Amino acid sequence: MIWDVILGLAVAYLAALIIWRLTAGRLSQPVSTGGPAPSGLATRLFGRGWLRPAIALIVIVVVAAVRFGPQIMGGIEWTEAEHAELEHFVEATNLYGEASGLSSSRTLHASDWESVNALLQASLSEAEQVSDSVLMRLDPELKTMFREKFMPGLRLGAYSLRYYAASPQKGSDTIEHHRTDSLNAGRQLLEEWNAWWVDHRNAIQNKLN
Repeated sequence: MIWDVILGLAVAYLAALIIWRLTAGRLSQPVSTGGPAPSGLATRLFGRGWLRPAIALIVIVVVAAVRFGPQIMGGIEWTEAEHAELEHFVEATNLYGEASGLSSSRTLHASDWESVNALLQASLSEAEQVSDSVLMRLDPELKTMFREKFMPGLRLGAYSLRYYAASPQKGSDTIEHHRTDSLNAGRQLLEEWNAWWVDHRNAIQNKLN
């Protein structure tokens, strides 16, 4: 996340600046002449005085407020309409979780795959009722992941399962071929979504309250 990168860089810069100042203070020698002190690389980089440390500290405070403010303040203020969209978002992820749990069972019959298909389609229907603005308020990356990974993954998974009961065929232009292609493509997208969701779920759920 971009805010995490900025915050990390600002903290690292401030820490390096403080260490350098303390070290330079201990190693400095009295100047015997009245001429100006030489300007070394460290001086050109960090400057003199406390202006740059103050700026770095301000950046840290501002970025930390943007990054962690909603969690500290107890979530985001949502309108009634946005609350309805949040319910659709939660239901979409829950239905997908049910589908994933059912599809990971060891023994599945045709009726089970029909149930998985129905859950994927229901999840997709719920996801389509969530606006981009709500997704972006939950997390700046969520819109892209939701629209480009989660929803296409659901769509491809549901498409492929519609042909699951068809008789196996051979060739590159058959129901079997297209079903397998769609299933693999959908699985890849949803695996990317799952990996991202694991890392961001807790922070997003904090904003749902």
